[in-house]
Amino acid sequence: MASARKIYVRDYEIWLEVGVYPYEKQGPQKIMIDVEINLCEAKDPFADELSQTLDYDWITQTLRHIADGDRCKLLETVGERFIVEALKQPLVEAVKIVLAKPGVSEMGEHRGVELTRTR
Repeated sequence: MASARKIYVRDYEIWLEVGVYPYEKQGPQKIMIDVEINLCEAKDPFADELSQTLDYDWITQTLRHIADGDRCKLLETVGERFIVEALKQPLVEAVKIVLAKPGVSEMGEHRGVELTRTR
């Protein structure tokens, strides 16, 4: 079996200006985000140094930066913006991001998008 390293942030809640319908344009919406990032093997897996991985805070800060930027119509656009930034990081081999709008219908289900990209 090939070895793999994956870091993740799950259930990250952010308020975001996103949507195409008039009711979605009345203000920020709660968005739930899960991110998984596959990393290349560390040069020294026992170094116990942050430089051998990607900081979790980088993920949440990047998501916050995107949220504070230009308004998007689609969750897909938000996800693609994150993926572009993640793939700029030298240790990143693959990215998966799931963005969901919780409770958007009378039935209360989540609706969203999942995007995956590899280098």
